[in-house]
Amino acid sequence: MLRWSKDIHGPERHYWVTLNRLKDAPGSTPNTGWEGNVRAIKWKNKEGTVHDGCKGRYVQDACVYGPGDLPWIIPSPSLFANQFDSTEPLVVSCLERWHRLKVLGQAEVPVEPHWHFQRESHFNMKLNR
Repeated sequence: MLRWSKDIHGPERHYWVTLNRLKDAPGSTPNTGWEGNVRAIKWKNKEGTVHDGCKGRYVQDACVYGPGDLPWIIPSPSLFANQFDSTEPLVVSCLERWHRLKVLGQAEVPVEPHWHFQRESHFNMKLNR
């Protein structure tokens, strides 16, 4: 399935759903459904009704997220967000940092020091003026 998914558009649409339905897969829920959207995506034709516009750029009528899209992505109940690319690395870095801090704040086991981000990073460095 992994080999097959390399040649299709939007493998996240198939891969997670398929694994989740396999009764022998660890953690699967084969007899359940999913309410809502599996992935958070901003379609160009939904601008102004479903979302407030793409803060990155549209590619084939789908938003490639920019930093200004984070306030829309973060509260989304979707399991996946589509789409990110290497032209906006700050979006993924910010989302990873937000998610890690949230998870560490909810940890039910002692948090190990190496789970935190390094102290000196682009998030806490002062700008030279």
